Amino acid sequence: MLWVFGEEYNYSTRLLSDKNLENNLTELREQLLKYKPSKTEDNIIKIKDSKIKSITDLFLYNERIIDEDKREVLIVELKAPKVKISQVELQQVMGYALEIERRPFYSEKIKFHIVLISSDINTSTKSVLKGMRKGKDNPYYYWENEDGNIRISVLRWSDLIENNKRKLKYLSNVLKTKDISIQDKIEKDFSEIEFTKVKSTLRKVVLHD
Repeated sequence: MLWVFGEEYNYSTRLLSDKNLENNLTELREQLLKYKPSKTEDNIIKIKDSKIKSITDLFLYNERIIDEDKREVLIVELKAPKVKISQVELQQVMGYALEIERRPFYSEKIKFHIVLISSDINTSTKSVLKGMRKGKDNPYYYWENEDGNIRISVLRWSDLIENNKRKLKYLSNVLKTKDISIQDKIEKDFSEIEFTKVKSTLRKVVLHD
C-alpha cells in the first residue's frame, strides 16, 4: 500500500538491498525517534478504546530505483494513534535527517524521503508547518537539505486519505471520459454496424501510453 505516499512508490521494493544502510537507519531510529508523549508538550491524544490505545509507533522503509546510479529510500515514522505531532516530534525528525547527512553511508547517489505521520498535529506545530510550506507545491513539506538529497514530509492520516480520495476520483472521471470518447469514435468510424446488437460483447481494456 505504499502508493498512498505517492505514485512513484507503486513498484518500489519493501526491503533495502544494502543491509548496512538498513541497520544504520534502524539504529538511528532507536536513538533519535523514540519519545513518550505527555500533556505538557501537548502531544498526547485521549483514546478510550484499549485496543487502539495499545498500538505502538511503527517504522518502515523501502527502496525505489531512480536510474542505474541513483535510488531513493522512503522512511516512514508512523506515530501511535495516541501521539499528536508537536515541536518535540519535529525536532526529533530533523535530528534524524541531519544525522543521516553526517553518517559515512550518506551519498549523493541516495535520496532519502522521511515521512512523519500521525493522527493529529497540535495547534502551534500546524502554524510552524504552514509557514514552512508557504510558496511550496508540496502540501506536506517541512524541510529539505541543501543538496536536495534529504527531505521531510509531515502530515496527518486524514490528510493523506483525503488527498488520495481526490486523486482516485479524478482518475475515475478521466477514465470515464475516455470510455465515452472511445465508444463515440467506434460508432462514428463504423456507422454501418448496428452497435445496439453488439454492445454487450464490448469489453473495457486498459490503455497504456
